[in-house]
Amino acid sequence: MLDDEHNPIRTIVIPLLGLVMNLAMVCGIFYYGLTGTGNAQTNSLAAIGIAMAFFVGGFAYLIGDSLLKGKPLFLPSDLSHPLRDRVASSKVR
Repeated sequence: MLDDEHNPIRTIVIPLLGLVMNLAMVCGIFYYGLTGTGNAQTNSLAAIGIAMAFFVGGFAYLIGDSLLKGKPLFLPSDLSHPLRDRVASSKVR
């Protein structure tokens, strides 16, 4: 039996299904927002605008914070990190 770390259902199938379902939900929201009438359309478009504003604001904060603190967004390749070391050692087998 495969352990949880190498189980393709938990590491590939479920994340891909989650991605597909999230994309379907976003498409449904856009469809409903663009084709709805009255308050439904107004509310959907307002929610889409607010979500986009939070995304842009969060991304700007992430970039700005890393620039102000002088920390890289991604770990440099020469840095030892427990998660990276565990992945590398499991691929060597």
